[in-house]
Amino acid sequence: MSRTKGGSDDPLNYYRTPRAAVDTIADLLTPGIWLDAGCGDGAIMGALIDHGLRCKGIETDSARLLQAGTAHGEVYYGNFLYMDRDSALRYDHIISNPPYNVAPDWIRRANGLVDEGGLSVHLLRLGFLGSASKRLDLVGPDSELAHVVVLRNRPSFCLSTSCRICGGRWRFPTETAAKDALHPEGCVHSGFRPMAKSPYTSSRTDSTDYAWFVWQRGWHGAATLEVR
Repeated sequence: MSRTKGGSDDPLNYYRTPRAAVDTIADLLTPGIWLDAGCGDGAIMGALIDHGLRCKGIETDSARLLQAGTAHGEVYYGNFLYMDRDSALRYDHIISNPPYNVAPDWIRRANGLVDEGGLSVHLLRLGFLGSASKRLDLVGPDSELAHVVVLRNRPSFCLSTSCRICGGRWRFPTETAAKDALHPEGCVHSGFRPMAKSPYTSSRTDSTDYAWFVWQRGWHGAATLEVR
């Protein structure tokens, strides 16, 4: 996912998926082996495993791959965009928080890699539904788009991908005033207070709305839309 203004300071357009965002759609994730495409450090993998689902990951960043493997087990090195349908990597469904700059191609790849009945689930800006004429194969009547689940609460996450200590996961207590909050000792930004409009503040979130888009191979009919 990415913010509306500006971009990630990470060349892979990486943002760690908040656990709450995954929990929101856990009941829609059917049993089987899930592949977390572009798993990063394994945030989605960990959430799925906690919900009793089997999960594997594929990631092109070796440092994050090591983190995901250490925490959650079965991960593989590779660029998901170029993954072969006949790969030895076995799975039933695919889930991801795709790099925003290649999201359409990422989703097309995922949709083409699942078998009949398989789910392809991705966290995207709600605006992905716009400009449908450019993406009729993904959001049109024959796209196999089955569900769109809008997140009522906008995701909040740390944009400091350069912070190797907190890993972009630091939050100060909600009762702490922004003017009094400092980055924790050891962080790259240690000693600095969050900026007034920074997502580090407990009341700030990303500046746009997000939704989980669920494609199902072989789905016929209209997609359902709900807000959670």
